[in-house]
Amino acid sequence: MRKLMVYLIRVIFLVSVIAMMAFASISAQAQVGWVPSGQGSPLPAGALAGGSERGTPLYVCRAPYKGGLHPGKVVGGRCNITYGGEEVRLDDYQVLVGEGYWAKRGATGAYVAGMEGGRGLYLCRAHYIEPDSGRDLGVHPGKVVAGRCNIGYGGREVRIEDFEYFYQNGPVNPANNPANGADVSGNFEDAWIEHNVIENGRKGMRVHVRFIVRNGNGVPSRLIAYFYYEEGKPLRSADSQYRTADGMVSAHESFTPRYDTATFDNFQLFVPYDALNMGPGKSRLKFNIELYDENQRKFFAKSVFYHFVYTRGPSVAANTNLLTGAWKLVVTSPNGETTSATLIIRQDGSALTGFFQSTGGSTRIPDIILTDRSFSAAFEDTTNNGQQTSGNISGHVDGNQMVGTINFLSPLKITLNFVGTRTGS
Repeated sequence: MRKLMVYLIRVIFLVSVIAMMAFASISAQAQVGWVPSGQGSPLPAGALAGGSERGTPLYVCRAPYKGGLHPGKVVGGRCNITYGGEEVRLDDYQVLVGEGYWAKRGATGAYVAGMEGGRGLYLCRAHYIEPDSGRDLGVHPGKVVAGRCNIGYGGREVRIEDFEYFYQNGPVNPANNPANGADVSGNFEDAWIEHNVIENGRKGMRVHVRFIVRNGNGVPSRLIAYFYYEEGKPLRSADSQYRTADGMVSAHESFTPRYDTATFDNFQLFVPYDALNMGPGKSRLKFNIELYDENQRKFFAKSVFYHFVYTRGPSVAANTNLLTGAWKLVVTSPNGETTSATLIIRQDGSALTGFFQSTGGSTRIPDIILTDRSFSAAFEDTTNNGQQTSGNISGHVDGNQMVGTINFLSPLKITLNFVGTRTGS
């Protein structure tokens, strides 16, 4: 009996040791850590891949540089990080080992892999498609800066909006994260306009907004304002900085709430008056505002309409003769093909009106704004063949020479560059 008891005790002890070892192994796998490395050193066991390029894994590393600690990728035995718009290759670095997962859940619970200027740098990865050629250049690890994933490629720092954060294995899914059922929400309390504000040398108006965001701690978000005529027709803009993809006057600012319930008492947007593209006289206008979740790619709050009056003096400047007349244009398409067209600009009372004539018909361009030697306008018209067109035009005049761009938004979305020579008055 005594021998049996001793044997059972030994068995229980052995099982306990095995269980503890198994638990320790699981705990170790649930954590990540950094292993020192250097140029030409072999990758440590358990190195974590943050992406791949042409079938080759890209392992996560980090390296000290200019007072910070920056995450990047191992390439050719070095750690490639980004800094100041460039890709930097460093010999002394650390390699990330362990396990985790990648997801678009947002910053809450994400893994902090570095530091810059006293702030943590989240580890991220992004799929990079070359804008010009459309080539798939793989998935690359990098660091989150200003709501984007900054990766290195070809010696440059590339900023990508659509990306994934890295998370350690374990309970890092707090209740206020949208992935766990508590969606981000919000409501607007008030909004008002401050007129005749000068910002970066441009005169305009400042929109002040009071609103609340709930369950949004750490979620990159955006506040967007849209502008309309009183009767509901959208304002059209020729200013690429203050318009939507389809040409509607809009302004936006990004922000990230720092509390589960965040109150913004005086959030501000600036809109220059010339971006409104309004003709002379008094106009009754309105705007509304929406809140957008960058992670979930969806709107989560919308305001009522706020009304205001905008008054603009005569649009024709003293140097209107710089623009009026007939211009012979050489127009270049995106594929490099060229064709000829005519742009006729006339003074119409207290406004400037243009007529763009090509083989496809004639398009009327009303309310051209002339500022010094630069001009811009938005247009919506029916051509001679009955086709609806819309878009915007902008350019610069120097004597009898003109250079500019026409962005057609319908019936086709296409950008045409042109150079022109004055042929008559």
